[in-house]
Amino acid sequence: MSDDPREQFVSAVKRGLRVGPLKRRRVVRELAGHLEDTVSELEARGMDESSAVREALRRIGDAGTVTSAFRDVRPRRRRLSRVRSLRSPAWVAVAAMSLVTAVAAELPQASGARPTASALPATHVHRVLPLAHREHRRDRDRYSQRLRRRAAS
Repeated sequence: MSDDPREQFVSAVKRGLRVGPLKRRRVVRELAGHLEDTVSELEARGMDESSAVREALRRIGDAGTVTSAFRDVRPRRRRLSRVRSLRSPAWVAVAAMSLVTAVAAELPQASGARPTASALPATHVHRVLPLAHREHRRDRDRYSQRLRRRAAS
């Protein structure tokens, strides 16, 4: 380890940071740059180098305070929102296949076969069934209503 107090301070902060390598490099680079700027400023005012380094380190504070302050200021990771999790490739594939299946069900068959009445949604049944069958159902419903009225009275 070096005898330079600046390097000792920067490496102590580097060890105390609990971040990824990219962010750690950025923080250390910024901190070292700030330390050098402060030392240069103090030397320009007439201090010798060792006094300027001590004063700059005093102004910044100890390494533990700097790392704990960084932890307090650092934004916490947010949980993935529902919308973001629904954009995963698996959900996109499920949605695409559902859409393709729905469209394919509405297309005419390649063999020319017509869909059966049971395969159609309930809204289309009345258009497909013959008129006699619809009349039969209407008569049956009227008969059921009459029977219910008689039983109620």
